[in-house]
Parts: sequence; structure tokens; C-alpha cells
Amino acid sequence: MYQKSWRQSQLTIVGYSHTVLISPNKPNLIEFVLEGMQQRISEVAQVNLSRPLLEEEVSDALAGICRTSCPGIDGLSRDFFEFFWEVIKVDLVDGLNEAWAVGCLPEQFKEGLIFLIPKV
Repeated sequence: MYQKSWRQSQLTIVGYSHTVLISPNKPNLIEFVLEGMQQRISEVAQVNLSRPLLEEEVSDALAGICRTSCPGIDGLSRDFFEFFWEVIKVDLVDGLNEAWAVGCLPEQFKEGLIFLIPKV
């Protein structure tokens, strides 16, 4: 009984998320947000935001992950990246910069797992 209601809750959440995110009738959220903005970023900021990522920036971002955070869907934790940083840093930064240049992240980067923890 509990399993069934838990599964129904998961399906309800997935269905709602799909409707909100995939619906062809949703408003253009970017345009909506930009309409309310009065100030634009400076040319210098535009250049800094448009350039490729630096190794130091990726390293700082990884260092900002809480040590007690669960690994991503790939199973790789902050400790993995920290331990193997010298081995993977060039490939990781190059891969992120390629995704930035192409303007599209691999589908695997857009996946995640959400576990609901019932309060009993």
C-alpha cells in the first residue's frame, strides 16, 4: 500500500514537472524576466561572461560543492573530482568549453535524481 502511494506521488510530480517545463503553451520565461530589467550589463561584463571557462573557475566551482552532498547521476562526488583533478582537469574544462561554444549541454548534464523522503 505504501509503495503504491509513494509511486503515485512520484508520477504526479513527474507529470506536473513535464507539463510546466515542456508545455508548448508556456510563456517565454526569458522574455518575461528581461522585460522587468531596467539595467543591462556593461560591455566589460559581457566580454567576461562570454569568454571560455578558466581551469581556476572550474576548480573553484568544484571546491564550492559541499563535502556531504550526494554525487550526481553519474555517481561522481566532490571527492572524486578533488582526488583526480590533476588527471581530468584538462578534459573536463575542454568539455565544458566545447558545450559552451556549441551552446548545448549533453543530455546527461540535464538529468538528475530527486528522492522524496516521506515524513512518517
